[in-house]
Amino acid sequence: MGDVDLLERVFSLPVRTVKSIPPSCRLAFAQALTGAIHKVVASPGTVESWVKLLLLPRCTLKVVKPSSRQERRSGNRKSLQCDSILRALAMWKEGSGFEVLVNSLLADTGEGVVRGGEEQREIAEEVSPNIKQCLRKVSDGHFTAAVKVLCSSGVAPRGESTMQALIDKHPFAPPPNLPSTPLSQPALSVDEDCVHRCVKSFPKGTSCGRDGLRAQHLLDALSGEGCSRILLLRRP
Repeated sequence: MGDVDLLERVFSLPVRTVKSIPPSCRLAFAQALTGAIHKVVASPGTVESWVKLLLLPRCTLKVVKPSSRQERRSGNRKSLQCDSILRALAMWKEGSGFEVLVNSLLADTGEGVVRGGEEQREIAEEVSPNIKQCLRKVSDGHFTAAVKVLCSSGVAPRGESTMQALIDKHPFAPPPNLPSTPLSQPALSVDEDCVHRCVKSFPKGTSCGRDGLRAQHLLDALSGEGCSRILLLRRP
């Protein structure tokens, strides 16, 4: 378990990761991330190590969806989210933990299913996507982004004109050719402070990639107790 096909299957799932790691979970995540990175550094040619590193955020930082009115309360929701992350991180350390977490994601086919009459009525209500996005930004404290969302014209319509506009904006480029002879020196060399500054330069609320890892996750892992444990920005 741990091949490219599995990576694509998990990436195709509608899994959302938390926007910020709860303080009580940051040290455990920093340790898990450090261990995954060390395995890649030790065996950079091993596909399984890369797959586990890329799937770590989705397996451990998945957003928990409350299933009842009591769980939807702010304090209960936060506690539920912390417990879920800590359980996933504890399982990640076990021998078969990765397989169990991935199988759980693949088996969670009810990701978009809504339970309960009240929730069904809420989903059925016609609400502008801009307003929904604005409310999410406000709840995260990103007020500047919320204003930008309100001023936006919304999502572009699906069609050939939109696709052509995207192609014009992002033209196709052939992949780079790797040199046949080994390089005499590293192609890129940066120090710890440079990497840290680059991570901190990401705007607040920057979205994640397909792996679910956000710049904020790295900043969270580098804060508090995690700062003294994580070796992401340090040379061995």
